[in-house]
Amino acid sequence: PEEDTLANALAGGIGLENRYSFNLVRERVDQYIKVSEEGISDAIRFSLTHLNLVVEGGGVVALAALLNGSWKPPDTEGVVVVLLSG
Repeated sequence: PEEDTLANALAGGIGLENRYSFNLVRERVDQYIKVSEEGISDAIRFSLTHLNLVVEGGGVVALAALLNGSWKPPDTEGVVVVLLSG
C-alpha cells in the first residue's frame, strides 16, 4: 500500500492495480537510492536555510541522497549539479 510521505509527488497515486509503470521504469533506470523521511526533511531544511529555496519533498530527494551519503558523486573536477524542483 502507498504510505504518506513528504515526497508526495513521487508517491505515484496510480493505484495498486497498475501493472505497467514499475516495469517501464525498471527497464530504463540504472540505479535506485532510497532516502528516509528524515533525510527528506533535512534536505528541505537545508535548501531553505543554506540555499534560500523552498522545495517540495519530491523535488529534494536527490539532495537528500547526497547529504546523507547514500549517493556519492563520481570523481570530477569538483563540480556537482543536483536538480531541485517543486
